Amino acid sequence: MTEPAVVILAAGRGSRLAGDVPKWFVTVGGRTLAERQLDALSLAGAARVLVVTGFRPELFGEEALGAELVHNPDWATQNNWRSLAIALERLADDGWDGAVCILNSDLLVGPRVVGRFFAAAAGDPRSLLAVDADAPRTDEQMKVAVEAGRVVDIGKGELAAAPGGEYVGLAKLAARDVPALRAILDGFAADPARADEWYEGAFREAMRAGVEFGVVPVDSGRWIEIDDAADLARAEAIAALLEEA
Repeated sequence: MTEPAVVILAAGRGSRLAGDVPKWFVTVGGRTLAERQLDALSLAGAARVLVVTGFRPELFGEEALGAELVHNPDWATQNNWRSLAIALERLADDGWDGAVCILNSDLLVGPRVVGRFFAAAAGDPRSLLAVDADAPRTDEQMKVAVEAGRVVDIGKGELAAAPGGEYVGLAKLAARDVPALRAILDGFAADPARADEWYEGAFREAMRAGVEFGVVPVDSGRWIEIDDAADLARAEAIAALLEEA
């Protein structure tokens, strides 16, 4: 089985980190998120890696060694659903007909977690989401509702069922589900009211249309998405643990 292509959504600026570089270049434990993610993907056997750029694309040449770059010119006016749509369009244009994994560029996670996710992706024909079932519930959190081992809803607000964890920022789209996601994202592009939508909103619509998303568990304390300075401080404290996650 061909390993999935991987899309890293790295277009955003990360304004809450008060930096002048994309969030993918944040340094944790002496290494950038870019270095950590690309190394983990290489160890997991990723067949193809696309990095979606936006803010300061000229910085990506050296950081993204071994990966393909695709630019999102709308990064400042449309949310990350647009980056995913551009990446899926590039893969379709190139004739890619396999599964696609999605990785948030601000995700600090150990290589063993990435490896376990890829192993699960190879053995499960469904689309999949990495989920931390023990994460505390907050308004900022991308929460999921889980029933009978599958995700039935996702979002930051109220869900169709009780929240059962937090989406970790690592997903697999099964090859059979990619066309449905592309169609939903096309709908976002046609509706100016969806400009600020998260790509997880497309997952939610896909779930409502019958696309099944399974769950890959991730332990609390073995990952973090870095949105602000407080997250960065916590990331520094657990970086060594993530290498063993």
